[in-house]
Amino acid sequence: MNQNEGNLKISGFTYNQTTIMKAVAILSIMLHNLLHKITPLVDCENEFVFNSSFVHSFFSSLADKPGEFLNIFFSYFGHYGVQIFILLSGYGLAVSFTKKTKSWGCFMVGRLKKIYSMMLAGAIAFFLLKLVTNCSFLTDGNWRSLGLKFVFASNFMGNEWYTICGPWWFFGLIIQLYLFFPLFYKLIRKHGLSAFVTLSLVSYAYLYICAYTRLVDNSINLKCFIGHTPEFCLGILLACKNEIKGDISVFILAITSFVLGNFYKWAFLLTFLSVAYISVFLFVVMIRHSRSFRWFKKPMLTIGKYSTALFIIHGMFRWAFSTIANTRMDAGMTILLAIIFVILSIILAISTDALYKWIYDKLNRIIKIG
Repeated sequence: MNQNEGNLKISGFTYNQTTIMKAVAILSIMLHNLLHKITPLVDCENEFVFNSSFVHSFFSSLADKPGEFLNIFFSYFGHYGVQIFILLSGYGLAVSFTKKTKSWGCFMVGRLKKIYSMMLAGAIAFFLLKLVTNCSFLTDGNWRSLGLKFVFASNFMGNEWYTICGPWWFFGLIIQLYLFFPLFYKLIRKHGLSAFVTLSLVSYAYLYICAYTRLVDNSINLKCFIGHTPEFCLGILLACKNEIKGDISVFILAITSFVLGNFYKWAFLLTFLSVAYISVFLFVVMIRHSRSFRWFKKPMLTIGKYSTALFIIHGMFRWAFSTIANTRMDAGMTILLAIIFVILSIILAISTDALYKWIYDKLNRIIKIG
């Protein structure tokens, strides 16, 4: 690992390093999903829609209530943890494919077994939480929403995006990216940067047509694969190279496009890829100075280990904490509630993770391929 001509270089991300990255991502997502429902900054982030007033609300909220910094920061920026997960998904799959290529069918069966194991564990957890907290069983509406989640159709239906558990819209997105992964991998493996640029441009062309014309109902669905293909392909590109570079000039360009994307609609769609690269650069810097972050390693490895289970479970009970916080309207209480929320999520995630692994083991025994 060395520094040369303004570039920070590493040979690639290790398992422990990607685990820590997952921990950072899931903590950002969890805190965002809790805090963006708590005053002073409620639902004012440029995540699925763009509004230039949101960034002004961010700065005005900070000026009015500096004591709420953590609340405001994660309310506005926390959702970008999703981009880290998407990047790491592409990276991890490409590393695996480089070691052993699979047929498309075998690959998809393996992915579906993992996704369905997560969803079944989540559905059981949802049933138990509903039974314990509300003393009620699943309603017809719950069963319908679960069915749509299990056929990966809910992220195309606005009224079903956040049913059962809000973060679960991600299941539909990731399975769609899996469908195209072997093709993306083959192209990027063969053509490198030019394939990544081409795939990204195709994605952006569609998104900008949606954003600026009426050819596709003048709407953008950033919960489907086309909205996040560039970040996914960036992960594949990084895995296909012999080294990962943290280029300072590209980092400055990414920061610039990210800032512009929070103020101007024309740059908004670039913020997701920008955050993905900014994350890569910062993680490379952190790895280069790993001795300074030794205190950070152990707890983050533990959280990263349960990142899948944390994703599955945390959205089911956040409403209870946000309700209390909005009643108390106190910065210190909000931070305390956020800490308790994270700790409780980790405790529940341990049992959910065991359930997920048990289901996955049973599916593996029944379905041998993949």
